[in-house]
Amino acid sequence: MSTQKYTTVAEIAQAIGANYYGLTLLSHLEQYYPELALDFEFIKKKAACAAEVAAEYVGEHGTDGFSQIEAKNRALDELLGGFGFSKFEVAFRICTDILYAALGSHELTASHERQRQLVMCLQPKLEPIFEKYPLDDPEFPASCAYDDFEDELKKAALRLLQPDIEAARDKVDMPF
Repeated sequence: MSTQKYTTVAEIAQAIGANYYGLTLLSHLEQYYPELALDFEFIKKKAACAAEVAAEYVGEHGTDGFSQIEAKNRALDELLGGFGFSKFEVAFRICTDILYAALGSHELTASHERQRQLVMCLQPKLEPIFEKYPLDDPEFPASCAYDDFEDELKKAALRLLQPDIEAARDKVDMPF
């Protein structure tokens, strides 16, 4: 059995079709876990599990409006649960903040998608910082260590982005 490889999110969306849970998961992955957004089999399996959770709940509790809402909520918990901390999201937020602070929003003309691509390229270079902190700890974002983490990440991202910032200030096209 051969598995088709998809190269764009649009191809995945077309393959998913009108599947609510599949499209919901695809949107979530594209925003927070782009490294998983092209994994059609993963999306298909998670969407099928979510649909099964909803169907089982409706089967046990009936089809009144409240049961359908609760079934959908449980299915979404199944679909979106377990992902944890999004390295991409925090890296994207920090890099975007740095670029806006350095260039000003009126000078930063790169598209959102091109900024995302830049962060995807930078993220592996930031991985040593991610590895130093307990990202799986649900209390980590509320801790003092999180502030240290963000400070360290900002310094590293600024160092990595500095050539792009200087090029933009010189009115040379930024590579993203």
